[in-house]
Amino acid sequence: MRLRLKKKRLYNLFLAISSVILFLIILEFALRLGSVFYAEDRVSKPDSKDGFIILAIGDSHTYGLGVEKYETYPSIVEGLLNRYSENGYKVINLAQAGINSAKIKKSMQRYIDLYKPDLVLLMIGVNNGWNMDGVNFESMQAHRLSTMLRNFLYNFRTYRLYRLMVHYLFGQEELAVKTQPNLLGNTGYTMIESPKGILVDYSNPKDSPIDSDDAKQVLEQDLVEINNILEQNKVQLVMMTYPIPFDPTSDVIRKVAKKDSILLVDNERYFRKITETSKGEYYIDLSRHLDKKGYEIMSGFIYSKLVEYGLV
Repeated sequence: MRLRLKKKRLYNLFLAISSVILFLIILEFALRLGSVFYAEDRVSKPDSKDGFIILAIGDSHTYGLGVEKYETYPSIVEGLLNRYSENGYKVINLAQAGINSAKIKKSMQRYIDLYKPDLVLLMIGVNNGWNMDGVNFESMQAHRLSTMLRNFLYNFRTYRLYRLMVHYLFGQEELAVKTQPNLLGNTGYTMIESPKGILVDYSNPKDSPIDSDDAKQVLEQDLVEINNILEQNKVQLVMMTYPIPFDPTSDVIRKVAKKDSILLVDNERYFRKITETSKGEYYIDLSRHLDKKGYEIMSGFIYSKLVEYGLV
């Protein structure tokens, strides 16, 4: 009697598990089939009503350390876009000095929900060598395994649907990044407006040295997941290397861009080329950031690549 009851329970358990697996397979097939009929271009041309929103995301090299807000590359690129087009382009500078790829990955979905961008310009990774902020794991190995698992699951539309449902039901919070502070020489602090009031995110990094191989691995996996999030939301990503040689960060960025067919603006190679003929002019200040002229040059190059790629 007990044996028969035990077999019946096992059978019911097997039947329940099989039903769940079958349901997930059918749901996955339905979502994939639906995406075929709902396919559309990832980048839509701007119109005079809604405009074209570009998010410039990165660290102090995007924020514009050492120059005024109007001299940063997001501001200059916005001016170039609107100078040669009647469409309304808006380039929003969401950079934060000292930030790493893990923090950006964590904030990406909130940025998308708030700004509804058409395009994201991403230049990140140099701070991964010292900043562990946002890497909430006891070991770098755990971070790698967790991120690799999420990257694998992103291949399934049922997982993407689950992530969206969780985000909209439990994780969404109203926030708005205010105008870039123009005091104290560009501090890099980000002021956030939420229902709880005005918050200032100082992004205090953990100043613990990180193994070079770990830093590269975390950056690579974070870039892959950032691209997955943007693809899920049908937002075009353009990755950019730094204009100043930062090895191996630029190599990692190039590797991910090539592997996942992501558009790339290779600022480093461009600056290497122009400095070879500039008679010793490197356009770099004492803080190892671009000077005013350097930002102007980089902005022109970024604009030319956006035109070349047919994004604007």
